[in-house]
Amino acid sequence: MKRQIEIVPSILSADLTRLGEQVRAAAEGGADRIQVDVMDGHFVPNLTFGPGVVAAVRSVTDLPIEAHLMVERPDLFIQSFARAGATVIIVQVEATSSLPSSPNKIRRLREVAPDVEIEVDGGIDPETVPLVVAAGATVLVAGSAVYGRKQGVAAAIKALRDAANTASAGTRT
Repeated sequence: MKRQIEIVPSILSADLTRLGEQVRAAAEGGADRIQVDVMDGHFVPNLTFGPGVVAAVRSVTDLPIEAHLMVERPDLFIQSFARAGATVIIVQVEATSSLPSSPNKIRRLREVAPDVEIEVDGGIDPETVPLVVAAGATVLVAGSAVYGRKQGVAAAIKALRDAANTASAGTRT
């Protein structure tokens, strides 16, 4: 069975002075949902967005919004992100520092849990998409590969989706 691959732009790489426009461009470009990376400065060294940003994104799109909580004590934040409009809330369980080892981890997880949605976030671009899709990933989160490309958001999403479709055409599970 061919798995549906989802493309999820992360606004972490968006031009925040044009956030509404950037989110709309991703939606119009074929994104499946939008990710808001939430970092608390403790679990990871960066400090990013809170529930207010999720509410702002919700005001400009009907796409599902996922809040990726890379925070200590995520249980303290889940309710506020849900109230702000997050459709999916992801809690960071383990931080990995190396994408080259990810396909093996994905493959092992797919073997153990063949029916779960496996989301890969970090280092996703048209070159890495075939590796992680072939390993079993079904949701691909990309920031700079969407918002950092000269060809524009829609073309960047299309390049990711084309790479995913090509890879998944050869994958049967």
